[in-house]
Amino acid sequence: MIGGGVMVLVIGGMITLAVLSGEPTKYAEDAKVGDCIEYFDVYNERAAVKVVDCDDREARYKVTARIEENFVTDNAARAACDSETGRNWDRMWHQYQSRRVSDNFALCMKNLPNT
Repeated sequence: MIGGGVMVLVIGGMITLAVLSGEPTKYAEDAKVGDCIEYFDVYNERAAVKVVDCDDREARYKVTARIEENFVTDNAARAACDSETGRNWDRMWHQYQSRRVSDNFALCMKNLPNT
């Protein structure tokens, strides 16, 4: 639990929460479709991402869908990404805040060619 919630990144069927150094460029809840992301992080007890230009060598994922919904399970978030993208996603970030339902969402992402 971080700040009253659970933040999950699903990579190839494995659940991971990446903690890296450096100040993020925005919080995960602000990520939008079309953003390219270098990494996920935890900053000030919030899920954060480093958004970079999509042509940047360090860009790893591109957000293809953002779904605002109360996903309590990873399977529900995966199913929503499948439905929203026609099963065309590689990575999924799912945030569930038990105290603030309005903060619940999933980011569906594709790997970029340089990853």
